[in-house]
Amino acid sequence: MGLVKKEKISLDQPLLQWIDKARSLSSLEILSLDIEIALESCALPGIFHGDTADLMIVTPSHIINISLMTRDKKIIAYAHNPYLKVIEC
Repeated sequence: MGLVKKEKISLDQPLLQWIDKARSLSSLEILSLDIEIALESCALPGIFHGDTADLMIVTPSHIINISLMTRDKKIIAYAHNPYLKVIEC
């Protein structure tokens, strides 16, 4: 919600409606932030910038071994560490 308020992203409908629509897609899986993700996020190798939200994005990608699609320059820079696979968009 913060990115919408900061106008860093724009949605074509109210946020809750957008999330409900996204959740209905069979090709999308929404992961819960669990204790494994929280603990792993505190043990990232190398140097990671201090954005907690980015930690919660990067860590699940590593745990389930999937590539993360992002434009975030700090995450892309961190991806040079073999911990994370990134697709730049």
